[in-house]
This record gives sequence, C-alpha cells and structure tokens, in this order.
Amino acid sequence: MFQCLISCTCQLYCVFGSGSNHANHSKFIAQACFLNNWCKIGLLLEAVTCFEAWLYAINRLLWQKKALNAIVHGAVFSSVAMNSQMTLSLQDIEDEVFWKAIHVLLHAVFPALKALQYCDSNTSSMDKIYHLSKTAEDVILTSVH
Repeated sequence: MFQCLISCTCQLYCVFGSGSNHANHSKFIAQACFLNNWCKIGLLLEAVTCFEAWLYAINRLLWQKKALNAIVHGAVFSSVAMNSQMTLSLQDIEDEVFWKAIHVLLHAVFPALKALQYCDSNTSSMDKIYHLSKTAEDVILTSVH
C-alpha cells in the first residue's frame, strides 16, 4: 500500500509539481497561490534515501488537495492534452480512497516519528512518548476496523 502511495505521489509531482510540464505546473502554482493566501506552495520531490522525506512530500500533497481538485475541474484544464500519465493522475486526484489512505497513513506515522525524535533527544519526555505512541496505536486500530 505504501509503495502505491509513493508511486502516485511521484506521478502527481511529475504532472503538476515539476517545470517539465510547464502548462500544468503554472496552472497548479497559480491555483495553489490563490488558495494559500497568495503564498507560492508547490509539491515536494521526494528524496529516495530518506523515508521521512517521503512522508513530508505526501503530507504536502494532502495540503494541496483543494488546489489539485480546482485545477482538474476548472475550465482552463479542459484544453490540456491528455497522455497516459495525465489520465492516471486525474484518476488519483478524483479517488477518495487514495486521499483517505494518505490521511490514515499520515495520522498513524507522524506521532511515531515525533516519538522517535523525543527518544533521540537528551531531555526527559517519557510522558510525551507514551502519548504519541498511544495516539499512533489508536489511529492504526480505528483504521483497521
């Protein structure tokens, strides 16, 4: 499942996040800027060597869900030439199961990452670590049922 989310994130970055598809990228940046109080916030390219970077890239993708939906359903987007990568990206954007999977993954993993950061620090934080591990466990259990 995680491998599927990573490949979908990479595909969406290739279509909307990089300048290689300039028309899609410029439309996405304009829409994201409009929806984020005129701050230019783009998509992140994942680092292959760092697991945490994948999660931050997926998190940024979830932040930009409204901008991606607005572009896909906008009148300007209907003039864009469709290829196979674009068609798969459109299916991912419109798939609510995809967004739900990202949401559940991030809710489960970020408390665990924060707990690991507390474990590496030199301060006393057992109560925070317990709370974060309990939060991660609860999210995982509720997503299974």
